[in-house]
Amino acid sequence: MGFLPSGEVALSLGEEVAGLRVLSTGAGRLAVTTRPPYTTSTLAAFANVSSQLWLRGAVQQTTAIAIFVVLQPPGQIRAVKGFVHVAELDERAVDEVFVGDSIRVRILDTSRGYLELSLKPLDAAA
Repeated sequence: MGFLPSGEVALSLGEEVAGLRVLSTGAGRLAVTTRPPYTTSTLAAFANVSSQLWLRGAVQQTTAIAIFVVLQPPGQIRAVKGFVHVAELDERAVDEVFVGDSIRVRILDTSRGYLELSLKPLDAAA
């Protein structure tokens, strides 16, 4: 079984789709992607980065539920895209983040095959 090409995919109610990967199931919503997960080696550069460390990234896309940010892994050439869920947005960032902006983010998790990020200060994340 392969993955569907990224981009828009038209689906009909009840249609089964191979290649979708579930990202989250919170707040009564199902977030899925057609992109394959990053390999363990791609995310390994971030695995030991402290959640207290702020990294600089570029906003690539904004949606109603997330901001997608491209980060350069320490010591790596290939950039990695991560996301900041709306629950992890700093209150000021909700209406002030635009595509192309350079922002500071913290790494929350890499264990699920994607880069989960936060804009909240560490003391506000608890």
